[in-house]
Amino acid sequence: MTMQLSAAGAAFVRHHEGFVPSWYRDPVGVGTIGIGFTWRSDAFRRWWAEHRPGQAFAPGARMTRDEADDVLQLLVAEEYGAAVNAWWTARKALAQNEFDAAASVVYNLGERALEWKWAAALKAGDIAGAAALLKKTGTTAEGRELAGLVSRRREEAELLELGDYSIGPVVYTAPAMADGVLRRRERGAEVLDLQRKLKARGLYDGTLDGIFGHGTEAAVLAFQRAAGLVADGVAGPKTMAALDGIPMPSPADEVLPAPAPDPVPRERVEGEVIPPRRKTIGGALGGLVTKTWINYIVVAAATAFATWLTSIGVAPEWADVAREAIVKGFGEYLTGGSIVAALLVAGKFALNGIREAAKPKAVIDGKRIPLDTPEKKARVKSALAPTSLVE
Repeated sequence: MTMQLSAAGAAFVRHHEGFVPSWYRDPVGVGTIGIGFTWRSDAFRRWWAEHRPGQAFAPGARMTRDEADDVLQLLVAEEYGAAVNAWWTARKALAQNEFDAAASVVYNLGERALEWKWAAALKAGDIAGAAALLKKTGTTAEGRELAGLVSRRREEAELLELGDYSIGPVVYTAPAMADGVLRRRERGAEVLDLQRKLKARGLYDGTLDGIFGHGTEAAVLAFQRAAGLVADGVAGPKTMAALDGIPMPSPADEVLPAPAPDPVPRERVEGEVIPPRRKTIGGALGGLVTKTWINYIVVAAATAFATWLTSIGVAPEWADVAREAIVKGFGEYLTGGSIVAALLVAGKFALNGIREAAKPKAVIDGKRIPLDTPEKKARVKSALAPTSLVE
């Protein structure tokens, strides 16, 4: 059976390789472009000759992101994935995550990696042993251990053994809703049911794929605000109950508070300087846009920005920090704060987010829980009945 790299596997490789539109030299001096493409690949050389006739593969050479995505699929199909298919002679087919992990290793280390101990353990059916060996494989270049290679081998081992395509160490795995809530990066039937309910209310227009991504989170936030709930983007018991039984009010039904009366004019004291009244965004637009709809627009824009950051290789944790800082800072401005106050609020949330992203975490079916105290660690262990302790 000939296997192909899955869409999740392609995203995994793309994340680790990154995308660089112009020719450069990698840490060991090899000329590279795009998603780790080098002149060592026959398929890449053919593509280059066809699409860049007469142009040398040298400084100044460039390619687009779309071209890089096409070349990635071409190289895996003709070379790296083909090598894995030819190497795997066992009667039982590889699972998709096992094939994707092996293809990623070969893409980075070459076909010779299939002759090493981790590959022998995989062929023998010892998945855990293969993952343990893979973590120690190919982490050096010219005698130097590279942090990027150490991280990549660890995550390829987790993909091989646990089927986890996320980035970062996996400590425990458990079903979605194990803690009674759904949040970003969880996946499964519960998330799919949530997406269907949000779509029925006209709040979610993405793919019904059972993956809690930025689009699902934005829809949850919109529903929570409209239903008068705490808007945190997390679908807990109150949000789920509201989705099941409380009709969502339409913008036309929204009851806005009466405007405060203007203050009684007073006489100006001689020499007094009265600062001009700052216009709000709603006032600038003649009251056509309510604060609720401005909030929706800000959340959508911040979410789109975070999605773009992840698409160019920024880790999802840091993209979330940027998104939250934008939303909080703009929220301060809308509630009457100055631009300086809004920037201070955004900076505060950015710093808190950076500290949070740097903490050790347990990943529970794609959801990360901070393990910053012994009590949290003990609670996670007892509640989730850990099935696999990786590190």
